[in-house]
Amino acid sequence: MLITTAISFFVFYLVIAGTLSGVYLVGSILVFSSSILYTTQSISQFVENSSMLYDTLLFMQKYFSFISLHKTYHDGSMNFKKDFSCLSFSNVSFKYPNNETNALTNITFSVDNGEKIAIVGENGSGKTTLMKLLCRFYKPLDGQIKLDNISIENFLLKDYRKNIGAVFQDYSKFDLTLRENIAISNLKDITNDDKLKSVLAQAEFEQRDNLDTLLGIHFEGGKDLSGGQWQKLAIARAFFGNFEIVILDEPTASIAPRSEYEIYKSFLQLTKNKTVFFVTHRLSMVENADKVLVLRDGHIIGFDTHEILMQNNSYYNELYTMQASQFIDE
Repeated sequence: MLITTAISFFVFYLVIAGTLSGVYLVGSILVFSSSILYTTQSISQFVENSSMLYDTLLFMQKYFSFISLHKTYHDGSMNFKKDFSCLSFSNVSFKYPNNETNALTNITFSVDNGEKIAIVGENGSGKTTLMKLLCRFYKPLDGQIKLDNISIENFLLKDYRKNIGAVFQDYSKFDLTLRENIAISNLKDITNDDKLKSVLAQAEFEQRDNLDTLLGIHFEGGKDLSGGQWQKLAIARAFFGNFEIVILDEPTASIAPRSEYEIYKSFLQLTKNKTVFFVTHRLSMVENADKVLVLRDGHIIGFDTHEILMQNNSYYNELYTMQASQFIDE
C-alpha cells in the first residue's frame, strides 16, 4: 500500500506540473485523479479478495479431506447388553495421531453393574480419554473393553451409545427451548412437565417456570444463560435420559462447590441402579463413590475404596490431603 500511495502522489505531481506548464488541460487533473483513485481501490480490493480466497482454499482443503474419510469403525450386530454383570478394560492402550507417547498404557480394571466409580488424577493423566474410549469415540490401539466377555465393538454402535449418557466439559448448547434442550436425551418424555421440572431442580437450575423459553442468541427472543446455568442444563439432560451407563466428566467447573455437592448427591440418588463414572478434580466428591480409579501419566496407579487408598496409596493420599488443606485455608 505504501508503494501504491507513493506512485499515486508522484503521478499526481506530474499531472499538476504539466497542467501548470500548459502541457495538460485543467480537466486532466480530474480525469487523472479519478483514475488513480479507482486504480488504488481496485488494487486494495484485489489484495483483500486474495487473502479471503486463500482462507477459503484452506477451509476447502479441510472440507474435502473430511468428506474423503472412509468409515473407520467396526459396527457390530448385537444389541446392547443391559443386564451385563461386569464392565472391564483389558490391557487397553491408546495414542493420539502424531503423538509419540501413549495417552493410556495397559489400562486394566473391572467394575460391577451398578457401581459408582470416581476417576481422579492430574491434568493430562488420561481421564477424559478413558471415558471417550468407553463411549466408542476412539478405538483402542491395543486391548479390549468388554461387557461381560463381549467386546463393545460387537454391539451396534447406535444401540450402544443410546444406552450411555455422558456430560463432558465441552457440553453442547442448543438454540432450542428449555424443554427441548433437556428432552433431547429422551424424546419420549418431552411432554412430561413434572419430570422435566424435577430434573431441573435436581440439577439446581433456578429458571424452570417456563419450559418453552427459547434459549440461545441466534433467534429473536432467545435468552442466553451463564456458563454455570448451561452446565446445569447439560447435567439435567443426563438426569432425564434413560441410560444404563452414565458419565460425568468434570461438568461442574463453573458451578459453586456447594451447588456441585448437591448436584452430585442428587445425581448418585437418581442413578442408584446404574453404572456411573464421574471424573472430578474436587476429591471431596470421591467419598460418595464405591471405588476410586487413580490415573497418572496414562497409567493406573490405584483402584480401590477411598479409605484403602488413603492408607496404602501415597500419591492419592498426597492429592487428597493437599486439596483438603486448601479448603481449610480458605
